[in-house]
Amino acid sequence: MTMKKTIALIIFLSIFILLVLSSCQMNPEEEVLPTASPTPTLPPAQEEIYMQWEGSQHADTYDLGKGPNTYCAKCHSPMNWDHSATIDPAPNCVSCKFPFEDEPRIAEGNPLVEEEHWNNIGCEVCHRMNGRVADSEFAWYDKSTGYYEVMQTSTELCEKCHQNSEEFLMHKREMGEEVHVGFTCTECHDPHDPYVTCGSSSCHSDIAQLRTLSTENHIGITDKSQCLACHPAGMDTHSMELQRTGEKDCLVCHDYFANLGEDDLAPVYHSGVHVDVACEICHDGSSMEIGLMEESEKWVTLREVVLPFREYSKEYKSHNLSLSVDCARCHYKDNEWGLPEDVTELAN
Repeated sequence: MTMKKTIALIIFLSIFILLVLSSCQMNPEEEVLPTASPTPTLPPAQEEIYMQWEGSQHADTYDLGKGPNTYCAKCHSPMNWDHSATIDPAPNCVSCKFPFEDEPRIAEGNPLVEEEHWNNIGCEVCHRMNGRVADSEFAWYDKSTGYYEVMQTSTELCEKCHQNSEEFLMHKREMGEEVHVGFTCTECHDPHDPYVTCGSSSCHSDIAQLRTLSTENHIGITDKSQCLACHPAGMDTHSMELQRTGEKDCLVCHDYFANLGEDDLAPVYHSGVHVDVACEICHDGSSMEIGLMEESEKWVTLREVVLPFREYSKEYKSHNLSLSVDCARCHYKDNEWGLPEDVTELAN
């Protein structure tokens, strides 16, 4: 070994020994450890929104029958979505569970996502996030690219999932061309708890009240000023229809109330007689199928679902609505539900 190499080795060993000795003498209490970033505290308004979301449909999307796999997760749990997932040959097209089977079928191209790893439709899907805090603007997170897409309207955002992507995946809401034209989704639906009924909305809250009113409240109504005394927002509510027809008198459309007398039958259109009838049953403008749900005893609109191996009817709320109503859709001769053909008989 040369003299230079010997000297270098001695210097290296000396430094190493000094480092070892200094580490042994360090007081553990004085050791500085890296600290974790504090968990962001939600602003009060977002804390309230989060609690509202926890009780909504968007927070509970895990359903074996609907396929909690990484293909269906594109909409049911976007953070679990794998854009490279493929549809396998039948009978295991995707990972899902049939009602008549105890265990789910597992598709190789669509591995089953376990419930504990399922993310639902959380804040981070529709908002850029700073820790747990959501940006107030909405945007769509595309997991296939890792970037957010800026959305111009709430409808554009909702239609990332509510669209017709396959022949048998019909999730788009058709608005029709008569009422609600130009409305965005969030004008009727709270984005964090999307469930809504016409009667619970701020636009048609008077309908829910009218269903419990007695006949006496409308006896003697002969002038629109009497209507507006109880329904001050009536003209604004029907502003689009008024523009379309040019009509200014409430009683031209609501003529039943104009002729109501002490001995007349109670109005049945929005009365308690139809309390279990969804608004879209009467106001559907797309001629959807009508049915009575046995469990809830509610009347709903239905659409036919056509899957590769089965066909069935499923509740599907019509968004294509009309102000005109055809009572004969339900009240026809020898109808399957035993309803009277003459709708006024309901008031007896």
